[in-house]
Amino acid sequence: MFSPKPRILIINGVKTPIDPDFRIMCEYSEAVARNDPSGLTGIASRFFFTGALPEGVSEKAAADAMKDFYVAGLAPSGGGKSSAMEAPEPSFDFEEDEAYFFAAFLSEYGIDLNLTKLHWFDFCALFRGLPDECRLKRIISIRSESTSDIRSAAERSRVTGLKRIFALKRKKQQRFNSVAERDKAMIAEVERIHREAREKRGENG
Repeated sequence: MFSPKPRILIINGVKTPIDPDFRIMCEYSEAVARNDPSGLTGIASRFFFTGALPEGVSEKAAADAMKDFYVAGLAPSGGGKSSAMEAPEPSFDFEEDEAYFFAAFLSEYGIDLNLTKLHWFDFCALFRGLPDECRLKRIISIRSESTSDIRSAAERSRVTGLKRIFALKRKKQQRFNSVAERDKAMIAEVERIHREAREKRGENG
């Protein structure tokens, strides 16, 4: 508890300084969701503090390290009850829900996300710690709720209506049967985006 948060990653045995600010990881999440290779490349140049990779660190190893850092922040701590952060299907979006995140952190913690600099791990811990009654968590809960187990037709209709109102506007992503399946697909997508970015740079000379 209260252990130092990583600001240096060991990649291929090389100490590599990073900028762990939550904004970079939120943008990383959005770039992956948008299949945006050029955006992801720019984010990587900010994440690795010097803007360039140290000698001996390959681009693939750096991409894997950035992905692992992102996943580590969202991972459940202590193996307790799972939350929407670990749900197989997306139930929040950093860009679409920006106003809800801002209001929740300001109301519950007095933190202005426009001004503060938070380590990604701290941001995720505070996100997990938001009370279920706050608007952001209530909306996430609505999106995550399954209607298949609701027996009452009236209640099922009510929940379906709320899910429609608060549905994410982004094109519906593939539904996964488990968190492991979702994470595997995300890793494959990140690797694909980085591969395409490298190939594009090669074509441009």
